[in-house]
Amino acid sequence: MRWLGAFVIVLAGFYAGIIYIADKKRHLRELENLCTAFEMMGGELQTRLSSLPEVCETLKTRCDGSAKELFTHLSKSFDRLGETEFSLLWDENINSVLKMLDSEEIRQVSALGKVLGRCEMEQQLECLNGLVSFLRTNLDTARKLYPQERKLGLGVGTAAALLLVLGLL
Repeated sequence: MRWLGAFVIVLAGFYAGIIYIADKKRHLRELENLCTAFEMMGGELQTRLSSLPEVCETLKTRCDGSAKELFTHLSKSFDRLGETEFSLLWDENINSVLKMLDSEEIRQVSALGKVLGRCEMEQQLECLNGLVSFLRTNLDTARKLYPQERKLGLGVGTAAALLLVLGLL
């Protein structure tokens, strides 16, 4: 019976490592989806000079993952635009949808909401390009670190479980 318990503990440690790796991979996908979405947003604003509700309607059909969810939620919240500022709607939606981003990434995305629809088109596009550049840099860094983090996640989870088993046996 002891050996069965030991096996279950090691399996749980290994599974914790798998969960850690899955979260890292999901973060990579979210960053990639957001970069693509904000690049498309810049294109829509620059070429068509669309309004924000039109841009959100377009992007919710063309994006994937959390970017699609963000623009879907944002489209639904435009009916409150007269009573609530756009930047508050933006922050509310990014905080509820973009849970996989770290605090600095959230802060950068939030800063975009303070510029969209409020400033000159050039300044909006400049802010969008800056955000995409920041997210792309984070994405590239995360991609480079992913192989090491994958090994670390599996190794630490399994090693901690093995140490626990050794202490219990």
